[in-house]
Order: sequence, then structure tokens, then C-alpha cells
Amino acid sequence: MSKQELTNLLQQYLFQDISPEKKQELATLIANATDEEQLRASLEEIWNNYQPLEALPGRDSEAYYNGILKTIKQQPGDNPVKTIPPVHRVHFLKRSWVRIAAAAVLIITAGAILLNRQQADNPKTAGNLPGTTTGSMAVNNRYLTLPDGSKVLLHGNSKLEYAGPFTGNTREVTLTGEAYFDVAHDAGKPFIIHSGKLKTTVLGTAFNIKAWPTEKEITVTVTRGKVKVENESGVLGIITPDQQISFNTGNNESKQETVNAESALSWKNQEYTMDNVTIDEAITELQIRYGIIMEIATTENTANCRVTASFKQDESLDYVLNVICKLYKASWKNENGKIVISNIHCTE
Repeated sequence: MSKQELTNLLQQYLFQDISPEKKQELATLIANATDEEQLRASLEEIWNNYQPLEALPGRDSEAYYNGILKTIKQQPGDNPVKTIPPVHRVHFLKRSWVRIAAAAVLIITAGAILLNRQQADNPKTAGNLPGTTTGSMAVNNRYLTLPDGSKVLLHGNSKLEYAGPFTGNTREVTLTGEAYFDVAHDAGKPFIIHSGKLKTTVLGTAFNIKAWPTEKEITVTVTRGKVKVENESGVLGIITPDQQISFNTGNNESKQETVNAESALSWKNQEYTMDNVTIDEAITELQIRYGIIMEIATTENTANCRVTASFKQDESLDYVLNVICKLYKASWKNENGKIVISNIHCTE
């Protein structure tokens, strides 16, 4: 496909003027892109040419744009996504906010899928590269699986960073924003989360950390196991299920209290719904949510395959795929980082 054809598809996506078929075609193109520079060039061209006339109140467009770039520019490897220098100030119409969010999803998804492709194509070196996993930019929560098998539900507009495949004596990550962790147990290798002024240490447990840069208070809430929370002055406390530590970054004071963890963490229990979408649309959504390449390998017409289902935000991709495949007696497998769904049997 030529650069112009690719750019046209991207523009249709941005302006929400794209059919389900073209949307699937775009997702497939991104997933199977061999000319990554062409894809990035098309994204640059669209962003730089998009110039609505009125400013979006309360938000500086360059700051928003730079925020999106931060989510993808620190990709590992020898060919990082390059930062696009701002040519001029761009002002966004308030009614165009959804389009800008769509652009953010597209850019982040493209970056995530390109990263997954690089790692799948070069498995011997990918594990030795410094890794940065980035969540969505005020669009969707992201479900992540870390190198040690730990599961993370990353809140929208949050970022999780870690270096390498955890080969040292500790497993350390840095969180900006909010995330729910379900840490794989490893008694000999503590799991450490750096979030602002706090350091949280666990061996294997489930808990939530809320550490937004714009808020003075950092909170750690436990749903399972035991967690140690400390700052540079020492240990603030060791908490167990339904306990929470709140730390004020302004006066460095902390408090420990008993809470209903499930109520306090209601964000992670929200469901995302597929409402009578085609299976192609469902696969496109899963590619975005889980940042992985997916394809349907079948000669059967799947136009009549509709999916209606609700899933918790922290459901694993394996679980979601098993549910969808059960609907159509299909099967799936992971082929070197790409999910292939086959043997679909649709009904009229």
C-alpha cells in the first residue's frame, strides 16, 4: 500500500468517517506493517496538517500533543519513535475532542503494535533491551503482563516503566498515575514500585497505587497479601487487605486506615462492553486494548458473527479470547506474539 493510501485511512479514522471494514483494514495494516517509517511519517503528516480554528478551553494543545508523544517516544530498541518537532501552535475545537482522543488511541496503538512486532521479530535481543510500557492517554485502561508474569491494570493517562526482563535481585517499576497490581510471587526477588516520593515493596500480592503528579496525596490500598510502604525517611507502614496508607507529598505526613478496598478501587471493577459488534470489530478493539497483533484465519464469511459481552477491566486476554471463541466453537493460539483465531463457525 502506498503512503497516500495509508494516510487516507488514518485520516478517515481520525475524522470518524471510516467503515468497520476499513477500520479492520487499518488495524491489519498497522499490525502487519513492514515499512514502519512510512507509518510514522503518515501519523506525522496527519497531526501537523490538522488545524481546527478555535482553541479548546483549559488545555494547551502543544502540551496535550507533547503528552501523547511522551507515551510512545521512549520505545526500546535502535529505532525509537522520533519526537515530531512542533511546526506551529495548533488549536483544537471543543467539539473535536473525541477526534483528538481517537488520534491518541491510534498513535499509541501503532506504537504499541510496532513495539510488539519488533520484539516478536527479534526475541533474542528484545529481552535485553530497556522496556517501557505505556498506558493509554485519557482514553482506555490497559491490561499488561510483565516479564515475571505479574498482571497490571493501568489506569488511563498513566504510565508504567521498567528496565529489562527483571534479571537482577529485584523487580522494579516506576508508576506515574494509577494502577492495580497482581504481583507474581517470588520470595527471592522483591517487587518494588516507585511512585513519586514513595517506594512500595511486595513479594506477591494484589494492591492499588494512586500517584497522580497533579495531586498531593499518594495512596496505597491492599486487596490481598502484605505491602510495605516507605519514603526516604523510613517505613510508613505495613498494610494488609482492606488497609490503606495515604501520604501527603506537601507536608510529608501519612496516615494508615481501614477501608473497603473494593469500594475504594471501583475504577478497576468497571466493565467494558461489546454490544452486538462484528467479530472483526471485536478483534480490532482487543488489539487496541491489549496492544497485540491479532488476525482471523478462516475462509468462512464472518459478517454474521456478532459479539455481545461484558468483561471486567482486569480480565486477561486469554479469558476474553476463550469466551469469544466459545461463542463460535473457534480456537486460538499465540504464534510468536501474534494471536491467530481459527475454525470460526458463524450462524445466520
